[in-house]
Amino acid sequence: MKRRNPLYLLVMFVGFLLFKALWMQLDTSAEFRNGALPGPSLFVHQVGANYHEHDKEISI
Repeated sequence: MKRRNPLYLLVMFVGFLLFKALWMQLDTSAEFRNGALPGPSLFVHQVGANYHEHDKEISI
């Protein structure tokens, strides 16, 4: 059996936590209730809107 570096587990765990935090923050499950196609498109729209809003705050 091949031994794995424990850092892989740490990186996977941190990645899972970041994914879960984004999922909850953007209320992705509610967007997917509208269907498989509108869900991801609205998710991308929300991320883009949040990015541009943050960009405006920095430039002021």
